Amino acid sequence: MKLLIEIVNGKPLAHPALEENVLSAFPEGIPSNFEKFEKTKTTLRPSFYQKTTFEYIKNENDVWTDVWSLVDMTEEEKTAKNNFVIAETNKAKDFRIKMCQNNLLECIKQNDLIGAEVWQKCIDDHNSWTIQSVDPIGPELPKYPSKNTITGEWGFNTGPIISLFTPFK
Repeated sequence: MKLLIEIVNGKPLAHPALEENVLSAFPEGIPSNFEKFEKTKTTLRPSFYQKTTFEYIKNENDVWTDVWSLVDMTEEEKTAKNNFVIAETNKAKDFRIKMCQNNLLECIKQNDLIGAEVWQKCIDDHNSWTIQSVDPIGPELPKYPSKNTITGEWGFNTGPIISLFTPFK
């Protein structure tokens, strides 16, 4: 896959294009202001309040490429990210409460009063839980109860917590 980039006054005009797309647009031949481009992947991993950015640079082989760097988010971007995390966490909390309610009803139907009590506690724990801060790993919601399939005893999951979201890439 060959890429080309349009150059105007020594600077890239837009994003790279596939050579076959440029040939489709210009069947008479590739215009002289299109130059070779080689895509690079970033290996940078931004922290919670960073993002990746790039600029197009012409390298020593006379080929354009993208050079990646990390930049800190602006205060507005940080606020937007925090608001997104809070909104998504609250959606997850609401979904989990509905799941607990469904399981509570199922325990009541099966006359499993201990299970019903455990699921009610889970609902209460979720209803009283509020996000305290935006944690880059992901807020930890209350644990779900589980029933031991061998003993039939109820308890709360003590296994690893699965993050509700992953930080932005």
